[in-house]
Amino acid sequence: MVNAATESPSVGQLTAENLSVDAENGITYGYRRFGAAASGRAPLVFLRHFRGNLDNWDPLLVDEIAAKREAILLDNTGVGLSSANVPCTVTEMARDAISFLDALELGEVDLLGYSLGGMVAQELALFRPRTVRRVVLAGTGPRGGGHQMHGWFLDIDHDQLADSRRPHPECAASDLPRRGPRVSLPVPERARRTRQRLPRRLTRDSAMASHASAPRSRTCSRA
Repeated sequence: MVNAATESPSVGQLTAENLSVDAENGITYGYRRFGAAASGRAPLVFLRHFRGNLDNWDPLLVDEIAAKREAILLDNTGVGLSSANVPCTVTEMARDAISFLDALELGEVDLLGYSLGGMVAQELALFRPRTVRRVVLAGTGPRGGGHQMHGWFLDIDHDQLADSRRPHPECAASDLPRRGPRVSLPVPERARRTRQRLPRRLTRDSAMASHASAPRSRTCSRA
């Protein structure tokens, strides 16, 4: 069942009604749909960041966009008002978002993906190129991240290598990357010297650049 969208000048991110729709995959999706639907432009679907829900979008941004076109905010599977469990992979999240679009019978949309939502948006566009007209990527990167995700990569990489990964109880073992025994990644000497001279934020970025350019000598054997 699809609940109707609301179109009114007084309706915005903070006042729009929480709606729901039952998709063919058995999941009930929570969403908000409002804005200038009569503009003739494709709806803009907002895909939120990690651990975010409908309330985490900035009203100043969303309402400015909704004044000129229809905006659709989605709680993807297992988040906020949506049912089921959170998927283990970006690919599954993209397929769930597609099920949501199909449930609303949206033939053409634009996507705005922020952080994790940007990874989902890229995957969704690959799966449904005829449905996605344009994609706006904000504060994101390719699926899985990599060296370019943020300036804290060096610390995260070091911590992940120092501690063996424990599978999440809701994720199948096949969904997780295989990792070898515990190893310790030493911070490059150049990065250490940089940390002593620069403020914390600059230190992280400089350390990341040094780490990326330095040859890696560690060897991880697969289990």
